[in-house]
Amino acid sequence: VLKIMGRKYTRESYLDLVKRFKDRIPNVALTTDIIVGYPNESEEQFEETLTLYDEVGFEHAYTYLYSQRDGTPAAKMKDNVPLDVKKERLQRLNKKVGHYSQIAM
Repeated sequence: VLKIMGRKYTRESYLDLVKRFKDRIPNVALTTDIIVGYPNESEEQFEETLTLYDEVGFEHAYTYLYSQRDGTPAAKMKDNVPLDVKKERLQRLNKKVGHYSQIAM
């Protein structure tokens, strides 16, 4: 999904960056934004998002359902993840976000 979104990094390079931050600043608080239901997102790819969240241990995340935005590369793609699937994935993700946010408090 990162490649489809035009991101210039990989999961591995991102995790390496996180490790370097945590090595230098042991109590660093990391947050993120996550879009659920990006065009062509498979269940396997969504599960990879959940495992990444566990690996990083974000303190919080701002989570959103994908919605088409004119002028972006994704606007040319078919929004083929059904709304009910997006909502179910968002609910699962938000449960994880809530869990880690509670731990951080």
